[in-house]
Amino acid sequence: MLKENLDKKKDLQREVETELLLQSYSKFVSRSHTIFSTLFNVISSILFGTLGIIISLIDIKLIPWNKYYFFLALIIDLIIIGLVILISIYKIYECRKIRTKIVCTIKELYF
Repeated sequence: MLKENLDKKKDLQREVETELLLQSYSKFVSRSHTIFSTLFNVISSILFGTLGIIISLIDIKLIPWNKYYFFLALIIDLIIIGLVILISIYKIYECRKIRTKIVCTIKELYF
């Protein structure tokens, strides 16, 4: 009887730990998806915003049309976008490492 109660208690404790780990796993999956969707929004805003500003300044004749200005702005945009991509890939990879640890912990609980 005592052994059965201890087994039930251990099973219940293991179930609670598993549920908490699954909640944590889903939190990190959600975080990765949020980082990815935000990355796409940031890239499109940087690109379209800068190009829109340059085209509007050319249109109202504040700066003369010069393809070198345009390419320089495009190169600066690509550098900024590259930095944003590097930071977001690092964060996504960090979330993936944590999710892998969570999966290993769940496997240790049951196997």
